[in-house]
Amino acid sequence: ERQPADVVFMDIEMPVMNGLEAVQALREQERRHGRPRALVVALSFHDDDETREAALSHGCDDYLRKPLQRQDLLRLIRQRLGAEVSGSLP
Repeated sequence: ERQPADVVFMDIEMPVMNGLEAVQALREQERRHGRPRALVVALSFHDDDETREAALSHGCDDYLRKPLQRQDLLRLIRQRLGAEVSGSLP
């Protein structure tokens, strides 16, 4: 809460609080403190439209299926964050 993130990779299935609840809490924290919206990428082993849509409707900006491929992750970051990171990524 003290140091907001620019990018969050959120596993959908976690113990105690699932990833969808955690994203909703993050979005509420952003609103409450007037912070810029972080890029939140949902991560899941599920490869179905229902899980993807649930993630997006709960505040995630994108969805990647695990296991992740490096090139897919880098492509997503470049697309979403653009020129501000392109020079610093391999």
